[in-house]
Amino acid sequence: MATSARKILRDLVRPRNLVWILLTCAAAVGIYLAVSSWIDGRPTVPVDVTDRPITLLDPDKLLLIAIVPFFYLLRRLSLTDLSVLQQSLQATLRSLVVVALAIAAARPSRITDTSKVSTIVLVDVSDSISDKQLDAARAYVDDIQKSLGDGNLQLVTFAEKPQVARPADGKKLSSGIERHKGAGAGTDTQSAMQLAYGLYPDGYVPRMVIVSDGNQTQGDLAVEAYRAKELGVRVSWRTFEADKTAEVRVVGVTVPDDIKVGQPFEVTAEVWSTEAQTATLV
Repeated sequence: MATSARKILRDLVRPRNLVWILLTCAAAVGIYLAVSSWIDGRPTVPVDVTDRPITLLDPDKLLLIAIVPFFYLLRRLSLTDLSVLQQSLQATLRSLVVVALAIAAARPSRITDTSKVSTIVLVDVSDSISDKQLDAARAYVDDIQKSLGDGNLQLVTFAEKPQVARPADGKKLSSGIERHKGAGAGTDTQSAMQLAYGLYPDGYVPRMVIVSDGNQTQGDLAVEAYRAKELGVRVSWRTFEADKTAEVRVVGVTVPDDIKVGQPFEVTAEVWSTEAQTATLV
């Protein structure tokens, strides 16, 4: 073992090998200084390699590339029986792996700023929504479309299940607000929100507007609202006044606890009404 170590040391101190060691160290120092000068102490470094710039969030990791020359030094000092071509190929492949790891460690990211907004309107078309409220929802979508600008607007209607509204060519988006025939007994706002997540185009700020009376029969809207926040989707809520209907409701009837046969007694009825009107108790 000691003999092998002495032999390696004798090989290293040979003039030719010392020259290669010095050249390798000089190359490593040169690469280190060049990369360090290019970074210039910046915490992040933009790189214009495509039409959309890439930013290195941790550029100091690129300094790892400075160890690449030592792979070729090892090839020079290696005692292996492989051919020069094979040794050079090995050194090159190892160098490429180190360069790839250094670039990955530098955390290349694509950062873009955009003011374009994609809005998806979720409209409740269940049986609990009156025709008046549907008309108001159509007018509301028309108003959004008029002020859209270069943004993106889409429509999802929902009752028991959600569906993407795609009006025929030439028609307004609001024309897609129609009841779901045979499937309007329930209201599942959560599933409508989940469907909408997959509709946002890339490069747009996601926004969501829910038009409903809030009477959900399925799903969990509160849980989905937290998930939307985690996904960066801002959710707004819009309601419209329902049609006023004249309704009378008997809440309860109160009679005495002790009633004697043939003796008159007092009955108290609690009646609620949505408007002032005359009622007859029978």
